[in-house]
Amino acid sequence: MPCLSGDAAQKALAEASGEKYLFYYEYPPEGEPLVRPVTAEELAALPADAGAISGADWYVVDKDFTWTYAQTHEADCGPYFCRKN
Repeated sequence: MPCLSGDAAQKALAEASGEKYLFYYEYPPEGEPLVRPVTAEELAALPADAGAISGADWYVVDKDFTWTYAQTHEADCGPYFCRKN
């Protein structure tokens, strides 16, 4: 299954339509739930290094899990976008 990374991953996320859900592997920022619906505007407002800032890996998926966007807590890794075949 091919995976996009970096700017291509961010572009794929921006172009993805439908309901989106943000979730954290662990350690969500203070006051954040582990999983929540997220709007395109909220995603656009997240800094590129949000994972590094919070120290948490975070993911965005569509409601059917047909694709996944992953942002690691390491500033020099990712982001990644992968779609099911």
